[in-house]
Amino acid sequence: MVKQSTDSRKDMDKRIIEKKLKKGEMTEKELKAYLKKLPDLSNQAEEETIEKKKGKAS
Repeated sequence: MVKQSTDSRKDMDKRIIEKKLKKGEMTEKELKAYLKKLPDLSNQAEEETIEKKKGKAS
């Protein structure tokens, strides 16, 4: 089996990762290695507050 590169971030959406794992296109070991290589960007995150409007939903 020829495995595709897992370095492209656009290819690593959570849903796509799950599909790749199920299809055998990626192993748990490869996933762990990929996640370990990701930079920690938590200090760049911004907190958002969502206010719920009262009334009927449209």
